[in-house]
Amino acid sequence: MKLIHPYKSFWYLGLLLVGLLTGCQKEKPSPDPEPQLPGFESSPTVHELAPDLLHGASGIVDAVNFDRAVWVHNDHDPHLYLISYEAELLKKIPFDGPSHDWEDMASGPGPDPQVNYLYIAETGDNAEIKTDYFIYRFPEPTEGQEVIDQYDTIHFSYSDGKSYDVETLLLDPLTKDLYLLTKRQLSEASIFKLAYPQNTTEKTTAEFVKNIPYGVLTSGDISRDGKEILLKNYVNIYYWKLKDNETILSALDRSHDLTPRYIVEPQGEGICFDKDIRGFFTISEKGSSADPVKLYHYSKKLDASSAAL
Repeated sequence: MKLIHPYKSFWYLGLLLVGLLTGCQKEKPSPDPEPQLPGFESSPTVHELAPDLLHGASGIVDAVNFDRAVWVHNDHDPHLYLISYEAELLKKIPFDGPSHDWEDMASGPGPDPQVNYLYIAETGDNAEIKTDYFIYRFPEPTEGQEVIDQYDTIHFSYSDGKSYDVETLLLDPLTKDLYLLTKRQLSEASIFKLAYPQNTTEKTTAEFVKNIPYGVLTSGDISRDGKEILLKNYVNIYYWKLKDNETILSALDRSHDLTPRYIVEPQGEGICFDKDIRGFFTISEKGSSADPVKLYHYSKKLDASSAAL
């Protein structure tokens, strides 16, 4: 997870250059009707977390079972943290299972259509040497729940037989397919797919789908209606709005629609849409006494059909 070291400064400068070039590229011409794109406010709402509350925040999703709160996890810590929109700790719930290198989280449908599920990606592999990776799926905790001790395990490896460091997990809410996007390539990411229904009884294979020209991805999300996509790395956020009859994969096969303004965080990793799709949150993996971890919310510009978060 700790990518940016002094001896790798050239690598980070390369990422900055690639990010600037990617952020400026134009979408490919398309005969399909162009969707109406949102604008995003250039000044996010910002709240500081208490010192030492989170020490490696990697995944974030908006809570469905709670008002005005997000779920956050650290990378080497078997707990979920419920944080208010004002960055106050509301609940800390232990996960009764492994936590070696949690890298991202997704929220949405699963086996029971009446339940909202959380998905934790146990997919970090800095040295890219592992042969086994896992996604943990469980119903989103509710008010009285004190522990997460019932969960499904999706145990998998990659179809090309290689090892990957993956920090981006996407859940398509319309198909319930899962997508894993690799991190370590500087100028592209490989997409692997775990189609629904995912196997939870034996080891399975994440199938290679395609490469896309977005490097060093640290997180991503698909909106709850399945019509908008976010991907991020350390310096940029990329946004897609699906056209008519466009799928998640076909959207990612073209250039992004927008590059919303992003205040670069100290190793900012987590991103998610808010549940009403009025904007998105970001959070940094780490902070300092001079610059503590903050929760950012970037709102869509208001129109007649939307309201402030």
